[in-house]
Amino acid sequence: MPLEQYKDIVATACSVTTIAQSFAPVFMLIEIVKEGHTHNHDSTPFVGGLVMCTLMLKHGLIMNDPVMLQVNLFTIVLNVIYFVVFYAYTINRRNLHIQVSKAAGFVSVILGYAYVEASENLEHRFGLIVTVFMFTLLSAPLFGIKEIVRKQDASNLPFPMILSGTIVTFLWFLYGFIIQNLFIQFQNIAAFALCFTQLTLCILYPGSKKKKDVKKQ
Repeated sequence: MPLEQYKDIVATACSVTTIAQSFAPVFMLIEIVKEGHTHNHDSTPFVGGLVMCTLMLKHGLIMNDPVMLQVNLFTIVLNVIYFVVFYAYTINRRNLHIQVSKAAGFVSVILGYAYVEASENLEHRFGLIVTVFMFTLLSAPLFGIKEIVRKQDASNLPFPMILSGTIVTFLWFLYGFIIQNLFIQFQNIAAFALCFTQLTLCILYPGSKKKKDVKKQ
């Protein structure tokens, strides 16, 4: 394959951009700290991020892929820190506790499944599970697309995370293409499409930021 010679370069780019992307929630956390609470912020990116990193780490172990292992070990540590900060500023924690309990139960079931599944089927089937969860997590903000278009306001979408996600998913798709792994290709081209759609909404409907500027004038 002509791109095989660029495998190490693309792998490095994937690692660097994924690690850079993992710092995107910092912008949301800065807003939370300034506001002193999490009322205007969804916990899904933080809880879902922990689940996704855990499943991706397990997927990397199954595939014995050093790039995936290194990246996801690092991002798990960061996501734990992010969640702790988010939790510290959550006033009504009951719903968050329920969400975390459900997430922990889901991860336990999936990891348990990985231990009992036959080795010859594990990589394929576990990859399918990771793919479905990734789509669910990334597509969640799009459930409110009608409201976004109606109000012409996409300011509630986490722009830094979406922008970095668009870049990272494209690079991981390219890496999957080079190593000829269909799951990595499929996961990331679909994830790229979801991120790009949200990015387009953010650009078309910046929303409240413009409204605030008009009010100030």
